[in-house]
Amino acid sequence: ISILYHLGGLHNILRSLKSSVARLVNILFPELEKLLPTLHTASSYALLSELPSAKHIAETHLTHLTNLLYTASKGHYDRDKAIQIREAARNSIGTYMPAKALELKHTIKLIKEFNTEIAEIESAIQSIMDKIDSPITTIPGISLRMGAMIIAEVGDFNNFDSPDKILAFAGLS
Repeated sequence: ISILYHLGGLHNILRSLKSSVARLVNILFPELEKLLPTLHTASSYALLSELPSAKHIAETHLTHLTNLLYTASKGHYDRDKAIQIREAARNSIGTYMPAKALELKHTIKLIKEFNTEIAEIESAIQSIMDKIDSPITTIPGISLRMGAMIIAEVGDFNNFDSPDKILAFAGLS
């Protein structure tokens, strides 16, 4: 059960880090949010990890920017998008602050690390739930994580003679 609480904590930290990314982009290149569907995609993170401010983007060669966006977005962003982003960067009201740019790069790096750790934990939970083979996740509204939490708390439902005893155990009777 502690791993489930750990997972919840990681998700909370991840939300906080994503808020930090939005705050930092708002300082360094506020126009970027309007040019992308969200700041929290692989292509956005690839762009901001390498070019973390409007100044960096404005000064980069168009071919490099195009290749970076095209590769990171798996072909969704082309030369036109690169031109659009670079022009917005050149006209940006963002403030160039090297310390904030460094903070942005490292915040994105942390997000990637936490995403990797979360995926690993969720995979382990899935594996455990597959071995248990409980029908609990077939109940509408019970996700894998919620089902795992219930099973971790209650244990084997066969240890209870009746549904009333399960409710009493849960403090709901």
